Amino acid sequence: MEEQLLDFIKSVRSDKGIESYSEAKTKQAIILRCLNILGWDAFNVDEVYPEYSVGKDRVDYSLRLDGANKVFLEAKKVSEDLEKHQKQLLNYSFQQGVKLAILTNGVTWWFYLPLHEGDWEQRKFYSIDIHQQAVEDVASKFVDFLSKENITSGSALDNAEAVYKSQQRQKILQATLPKAWNMIISEPDSLLMDLVNETAESICGYRADDDTVKRFLSRHKNQLMLSVGVSEITPSASTHKATISSGSQDLSPIAEPITTDFKDKEITSFYFAGLKHKVDSWRGLLFELSKLINSAHRNDFDKVLELKGSKRSYFTRDENMLTSSKQIPDTDIFVEQNLSARNVAQVCRSLIALFGYSDDDLKIGVHGDKDRDSESGEYTLDGKFSGQYAHLRPVFDAIESKIMEFGNDIKMNCPKNYIPFMRNKCFASCKVSKQAIVIGLSLDESVEPHGRLRDAPKNWSGWTRARVSRIISVSKVEDIDDQLIGWMKQSYDRS
Repeated sequence: MEEQLLDFIKSVRSDKGIESYSEAKTKQAIILRCLNILGWDAFNVDEVYPEYSVGKDRVDYSLRLDGANKVFLEAKKVSEDLEKHQKQLLNYSFQQGVKLAILTNGVTWWFYLPLHEGDWEQRKFYSIDIHQQAVEDVASKFVDFLSKENITSGSALDNAEAVYKSQQRQKILQATLPKAWNMIISEPDSLLMDLVNETAESICGYRADDDTVKRFLSRHKNQLMLSVGVSEITPSASTHKATISSGSQDLSPIAEPITTDFKDKEITSFYFAGLKHKVDSWRGLLFELSKLINSAHRNDFDKVLELKGSKRSYFTRDENMLTSSKQIPDTDIFVEQNLSARNVAQVCRSLIALFGYSDDDLKIGVHGDKDRDSESGEYTLDGKFSGQYAHLRPVFDAIESKIMEFGNDIKMNCPKNYIPFMRNKCFASCKVSKQAIVIGLSLDESVEPHGRLRDAPKNWSGWTRARVSRIISVSKVEDIDDQLIGWMKQSYDRS
């Protein structure tokens, strides 16, 4: 397997026409070929199940063993921006209780633990980039997370969990170490002063008293303090900015500063120097902004070649250095197109700074959503129960309280259209309307509809009858009686 996998990865890297692949060609030439090498029978539709139905929607492939869904894989064409497809994949996986999910365009592979807490980006535990990473590393990770042998034994999930937990520890440490350092500098103790003094003595032969060392540290405290969130890209010194004369004067109230965290947000336009420009993707933002900058700075536009990440270039004259390149008109310079929303915003911020513009000169227009938190962009309970729905918040809190008493293995999530409660799979799903909360339950067919317990419509809220068989409307706390609690407990026991 290893030699086959290495040869496959090398062939993908060397394929110059890969950017023109359609979705169908990407699936056949890259994705199914990769799965086949990893031990999956790509010709057995019960094992590599294509177009697997999830309610009214379909996921491209479900990797199945003994009739059970083990991995959901959503495939796109090589040139496709994966950022906007995360939501649908993780919603599919969450609904079906699938523990591993993959989003790929054949070159970039994003691996997720869909049932974990957090936003989409936080549930992504690993990324493979066939063009950027070492061939041996790519092969090793494919085997770790996706080989049939490891999926069957459970090792793939164990490997994924280990990487996820390591990342969580690393994130906590990265956030905490600067704080710890700043605390030491702000309030130096005797150990730090002794260390400074001993080092100074070893250099010059003289030892200072504690007050002298303390004054030195205090005098230079601001220089020694660490800032948080330093950008990966460091632009060169700014120059005088030119006037941009295209676009329309229309600064919409949904425009957000370039310093916003745009992960999982859908872009509609951008505003540069007060002028509006429509775009339909994040890669379009970087490309169109580059065109505008070039039109105003033709004489020194090649300064963009200075903008580099820690491991990759964003602008280059050699298109082969980029994963997905696009030539900027009237130049011999190519710009990287295979970037996440967060990376695009970061590169754009550095790009305008390079030519003397401030953060205030660039704002991003995104789709608004009342249910989302204005800072994190995540759907929240506070958002769902705001305004005309606020009177139902005490009702939901009472429902949640009763459900959480069933066991300590329950997880609640908050996607856009419903509020699911998960155990091994979803056993209760709440939809909020103006008058009531409608609870969907997975009850045995022997529990027949009667009174307030109604038969669930087919594909209710995207859930099949196998997942939600009965629904009940609750409009006040008093409706949550022993009978309803009993039904919810039955659904929990069945999950």
